[in-house]
Amino acid sequence: MVPNLNDWTIVMVGQWNPAIFSPDWVAQNLLHVENVDAQLAVGPLITNVRYQTDTLLLIPQQDRLIVGSRNTEETTLLDMERCSKAALELLGHTPIRALGINFGFTESDPPTEMLRTFDLADAGALADAGYQVRSADITREIEIGSTVLKLKMGLSDGTVRFHFNFTNQVATAQQAADLLQGRVLEYRNRAVGMLSTVFNLQGEGVA
Repeated sequence: MVPNLNDWTIVMVGQWNPAIFSPDWVAQNLLHVENVDAQLAVGPLITNVRYQTDTLLLIPQQDRLIVGSRNTEETTLLDMERCSKAALELLGHTPIRALGINFGFTESDPPTEMLRTFDLADAGALADAGYQVRSADITREIEIGSTVLKLKMGLSDGTVRFHFNFTNQVATAQQAADLLQGRVLEYRNRAVGMLSTVFNLQGEGVA
């Protein structure tokens, strides 16, 4: 099992003003570097600016701010948390309604008992009707106190992918900042622990 770093993010859902996130402002106030690498991602409906350093990335959008980690080191994860808290506190007037902390993992050689999880009740009927299932997803919502864990497992081409989304509903940016304190490592440990104890998987490259 290896981490999927594209999923290692903090997502703050609300009403952001991307114009505030100039390269100089981001470098000085959030990423704490002299110069930041800015990339323009152009899509069919929207254009986003992506800022990144050797360890972090930041993507400001109108409906969310995404801060991601480019490795699994604990120091980087703590920096991801710090950067997100700084944005919430410096822009405390921003309406925020949800905070999500995400992790992803991929298992390219899943054990047989795990594959049986995807033997859904209608698989036989679909096969008898001449249909071949190419992929399957299973999503669960798990309550952990006031936090909801949305755990998605997907099977495709013999590979199982896990996506952990720890979500809290919030009313203000400050509430989100307070909730974020200490949560990134806590939820990373919870995700890795669940993979180990529930699914009998051990992580590679997870600091």
